[in-house]
Amino acid sequence: MNALRPDVPERFARDRRRKLGLDHFGIGFDRYQWVLRIDRWTAVLTGRFDPADVVDTLLASGYGRAGTHHGVALLAREDGPRAVAVADGALAWSSAPGGDPPVGAVRALFDAKAGRVPRYHETDEGEGFATLTEATGGPLVGRLFVDAGDLPIPGFDVEGVDGWGTAVAFDGATTYLRTVVAFDRPKDPETVRLKLRSGAAGREFYRTADAVDVTADERSASVVAAVADERYADLLGAPETDVTYPQVTWGYDRDPAADEVTVTHRGGDEVPAGSLRVTTPAVPDEPSRFADEYDAVGPGDSLAVAVPPSGGGRIRILWSSSAGARRSVLDRYEVPGDDQSGTTE
Repeated sequence: MNALRPDVPERFARDRRRKLGLDHFGIGFDRYQWVLRIDRWTAVLTGRFDPADVVDTLLASGYGRAGTHHGVALLAREDGPRAVAVADGALAWSSAPGGDPPVGAVRALFDAKAGRVPRYHETDEGEGFATLTEATGGPLVGRLFVDAGDLPIPGFDVEGVDGWGTAVAFDGATTYLRTVVAFDRPKDPETVRLKLRSGAAGREFYRTADAVDVTADERSASVVAAVADERYADLLGAPETDVTYPQVTWGYDRDPAADEVTVTHRGGDEVPAGSLRVTTPAVPDEPSRFADEYDAVGPGDSLAVAVPPSGGGRIRILWSSSAGARRSVLDRYEVPGDDQSGTTE
């Protein structure tokens, strides 16, 4: 049972796919309660664990201590700037696309939770975010995009979108998916409703829903679908029970003299070598393969990959399940130039 939200079915709160792309924390998924992905490379995790065990795991995998903040342990690493804040029963993790390790980002998450700083929707800058959050509702907010511009809403072809969000709610055996859209200028409500209904008709999720409600006014619109709980999981593609979703901390070491970066498994799950590919900026169409050297890739195993002589570009570690049905980018690394340090994105 989920101690934080007993009304949420466990498979939604503890979807094993959510750990893909996270570093290894030494906790074990069975002790996770929630994995909240704020974006692709920032996450908050709650569970039953000893903070000291997490700190020891991170130090062993190449992190260094970065101080403390109101009793929260801070750790960071430079080979692809990453930072972790660890407290009793909760941690925040972030990987930055450039610059220094994002210690400030993980620290701010704990500060906002404790009320030491305003949360984003409470600031003047976050006014639009607050409006969209309130309209989207909950209890589980899936995605929120403010100043969305050309960022499309999956399945819906609507112009003039200023922001949009999705939320999931549960009521007995029924799951409700709400999509809310805010427009950057007044729109004709009937035209918007027709476009949203047309988009819904083209998606299996909405076609097979028990009920779909579309509403619109000049500046906003919403689509709410009611789906039987079990059917909702099937439509989203519940994680296969026979697939092991790896959680690994990767390390990177550039050798400019050899025009190489060595990618090293620094901690976490052992991964079948055949499920991993590494793409590089030097030969983007010919991925390097751990399988050329290993049957399984575990802590300490490494692979040297070619990079351009001047540096620059991106290395990606790609994973796929044994049947190929599941795929994910486990990590990305921005190769530094001669006067830069590397970054993950």
